[in-house]
Amino acid sequence: MNWNDIPHNAGTPNFDNLLAVLQRQVPKRPTLFEFFLNEPLYERLVPELTVNPDDLYAVIKRQVIASYRLGYDYTTFRVPGFDFNKD
Repeated sequence: MNWNDIPHNAGTPNFDNLLAVLQRQVPKRPTLFEFFLNEPLYERLVPELTVNPDDLYAVIKRQVIASYRLGYDYTTFRVPGFDFNKD
């Protein structure tokens, strides 16, 4: 595999695989999990989508596309205003 090639997932995401892992069951196939990827990786995986960091829709769209291309069964993203109180 060439590192410069953008991966294209050949499978179909199945959130039940992640649920099985969280419930200490055996998933139907190996299940990857990441809380997030880094910005350069998102840019590499989805070069056709230029994202303004203030455009929440575009940020989430790029994360979904990147997760799909890598074969993840889910995408994580931050919901604005939904944080733990830091005080």
